[in-house]
Amino acid sequence: MTTPVTIHDATIFSDLVQTELVNMPFDLDIVYQTTQSVFDELTLKEQRLFNSYLDTGQLLIRSISAEGIDALAQQLASDSQLCYQDLSAIRLAYESQSLLLTHIKLVRAKAKQQGLSVFTILWILDELYKYERITKALAHDCLSRLMKANRRFPDGECHNRLKTWSLRSTVS
Repeated sequence: MTTPVTIHDATIFSDLVQTELVNMPFDLDIVYQTTQSVFDELTLKEQRLFNSYLDTGQLLIRSISAEGIDALAQQLASDSQLCYQDLSAIRLAYESQSLLLTHIKLVRAKAKQQGLSVFTILWILDELYKYERITKALAHDCLSRLMKANRRFPDGECHNRLKTWSLRSTVS
């Protein structure tokens, strides 16, 4: 069964580009989706790197339902903590019953309040390793590159993974 995953923010795409990991997430049985506003935040060069996945249907640009847009308007009027892009990604994940990937702590909290499963880009590495698409050594290397490119990652989670994926670790 294909797992649907909604990508909330452009930094997830950018992190994949900066660390030369663009192809890896698409090795999983996952259909990724995002909103047009998120995709538009990418540079044209970055967008081109993902176009082949748009062509194959592994990456979708989705719209919110009319009912969802009405709900977003009401939320924006009553909750100034999140912007339209934040709320639209949460709504898209809710409507499609998908996981939500985001680096933004407040978005994670609000999405969890709505009963969504929420993760960071680290989840992709976990899945790649879990389904044996990458080795421990490659998982370690990928995470090291992501940490260098993006300082937002939680240190504890990253260091635990690095320790697990260390070449000296004997546990698979």
